[in-house]
Amino acid sequence: MPFYGQGAWTRGTDQTFPTNVSNQTITGIPSTASRFRIKFFDISSSGAGYVYMRVGHSGGMITSNYYGNSNYHYYSVTDSTGSAFNDRIGLSSSNWDAANYTWCGFIEFEKIKTSGSSNIWLFNNSVFETSGGYWSSHRIMYEGRGFAPLGSNILDRIAVYITSGNFDNGTYSLDYLV
Repeated sequence: MPFYGQGAWTRGTDQTFPTNVSNQTITGIPSTASRFRIKFFDISSSGAGYVYMRVGHSGGMITSNYYGNSNYHYYSVTDSTGSAFNDRIGLSSSNWDAANYTWCGFIEFEKIKTSGSSNIWLFNNSVFETSGGYWSSHRIMYEGRGFAPLGSNILDRIAVYITSGNFDNGTYSLDYLV
């Protein structure tokens, strides 16, 4: 939904994660974007790893100074836990890692501060796992939030990583608002 003074969302097309690699860089985020979202469906890996992201710019990926967490909640038993990260954006808690897990969801980014030396992006994600039985039997949900400071750099890419093995399935798309 557009906000006052902004245009409509530009919708991306589905792209397939390449197989036999452990990371995928998504480019095409305009320098004028104020908000963007990455939607993903059926991400899985050949190993027992979990999925995370990093933001980047023309000079490379940011590997430190994140302020974020990734949490899960079992709605069937009121059990929750989370993982704090300062080197990445977690899409699930770091203890949820099995080769048969399949991840679906989205992550949204919104620029919350812009000045010459301080560009800061807030992120929120909502993710669920569809093949391990936890969604249907326990109604488990994963969520995360935080922010990524980029200094004077302009965010123009996101990298998606698997911690073990390689991608063996999944699609993604990038939508943005300028």
